[in-house]
Amino acid sequence: MTIATKGKGNPEGLAGDKYFISLIEHAADGIAILQDGVFKMVNTALARMSGYDKKELLGMPFTHLLTPQSQKLTIERYQARLAGKKVRPVYEIKAISKDGKIRDIEINAALTEYEGRVADEIIVRDVTERKQVEHNLQERMKELGGLYRIASIAERPGITLDEINQETVKLLPQGWQYPEVACAQLTIDGKEFRTANYRETEWKQFADIKVHGIKAGMVVVGYLEERPASDEGPFLKEERSLIDAVAERLGQITDRKQAEEALADEVTRRRILIDQSRDGIVVLDENGKVYEANQQFAEMLGYTPEEATQLHVWDWEFVFPREQVLEMIRSVDAAGDHFETQHRRKDGTTIDVEISTNGAICAGQKLIFCVCRDITERKQAEEELKLRAQILDGATDIIQVHDASDNFVYVNEAACIAYGYSREELMKMKLTQIVAPERLRPLASDRQELLETGHIIVESAHMRKDGSVFPVEVHARTIESGGGKLFLTVARDITERKQVEEALKAEKNKLQSLIDAIEDGLNIRDKDFNIIYQNEPVRRLYGDRIGEKCYRVYEGRDRVCDGCP
Repeated sequence: MTIATKGKGNPEGLAGDKYFISLIEHAADGIAILQDGVFKMVNTALARMSGYDKKELLGMPFTHLLTPQSQKLTIERYQARLAGKKVRPVYEIKAISKDGKIRDIEINAALTEYEGRVADEIIVRDVTERKQVEHNLQERMKELGGLYRIASIAERPGITLDEINQETVKLLPQGWQYPEVACAQLTIDGKEFRTANYRETEWKQFADIKVHGIKAGMVVVGYLEERPASDEGPFLKEERSLIDAVAERLGQITDRKQAEEALADEVTRRRILIDQSRDGIVVLDENGKVYEANQQFAEMLGYTPEEATQLHVWDWEFVFPREQVLEMIRSVDAAGDHFETQHRRKDGTTIDVEISTNGAICAGQKLIFCVCRDITERKQAEEELKLRAQILDGATDIIQVHDASDNFVYVNEAACIAYGYSREELMKMKLTQIVAPERLRPLASDRQELLETGHIIVESAHMRKDGSVFPVEVHARTIESGGGKLFLTVARDITERKQVEEALKAEKNKLQSLIDAIEDGLNIRDKDFNIIYQNEPVRRLYGDRIGEKCYRVYEGRDRVCDGCP
């Protein structure tokens, strides 16, 4: 009895029942069996992923689909598995599709036996989109972190503009892709601020610092060595956004600091406390008319100080109607009030403001002291952060950030759904509380590897609120923040994949059992008439003749038998 030649009636190279074949064909991940480095079986998902037809893939070397660096890694891991060494079954490499595009793929490989010989059983997943999401997330966090640190520097009491610029230029290389070879320079109002390693280089990008729409300086970030080409020379498009944002922020800081320093020089009796404030301060009488206002308040609204003294509160108040404003003025006392509203500027635009008010009697007249803070940027930042949170909450994978003490500092909506906890509950928990008990011991070694390499991919098991456990594939990486090192993890429930793996294993065993139970002689040959399998009855009759020509062994002929396909 002979099984049909591979590549003819069954091009997938797999004999089995319809359920087994359907299970593989409908899997979302690519599935293949490799033997001697070439494809022996592939499913439709892998063909679609690679861009080749299944017939083209069968017999093709697996390395034909990989970049040179990935070929080397894959061969090394395969040889290590053959040698019995412990090798992580899951790893990421880069593949080349038929159209020449390079994609990130994740390989889950294990040794198996196929048609009586050692083979590699692999599951392939296209992770290009996920890698891009991880990259974008990290770049966004770097960008926000850099801008936050610059803002924090600018907010230090008593710090000068020169000190802000010098500390800012030291921070800049950390926000770029290759900080170890990055340098930076700021020029503003004729002054230069540089990192210690700065020198002129051909690999640089820059952005103008503008104050009141006029160029006042420039931010320059360069690489001391050549780096791979990207969106803008060796620089990422995100780095263009970052340097533009830094320049814009420095322009705002410069504008504000210059105004503050100019105001600080104007020492007058009544403006020692008022005009040095970075907030707008206005004093109203009980009729809502401006009694006195500082320079900042007038500038917030786009008026000159002289124009500001002629205004009533309803000339700029945008939210509350006139009668309600008058009632608020009448009711405010020394205890004061604190609220947010919007002010209308002279040009008709509006700004978000935070106001603290106090009422007091001065020389028999009730006056209302108002401190107005422009929170437009803060509101915009809050909206941007809210949008980013919504984007992360829209992800189907579990995304979490925790600190070195395993305390969660961020979880997305998918995490809440997966574990059965509310966001408030999860934010009070530690990572170890959602890891299944049997996986706590490997967690320590995984963490050590993460600290050493900065990125790991592991399989683990997580536990829901109800105590049930589910398998996950975890991609973890370290990220730097102003508060120290954090750990970003993206976890995916792989219950379905595990079920597929178990089904594959069961069907493989079932197929082998069927073959072993055959009492008649059974052999399998390839398309070149080489014997590639013999069952026990055939071996008893002819001996172990694997690799020899079937017509010589069984017919004693020197050529193919007549009529043999």
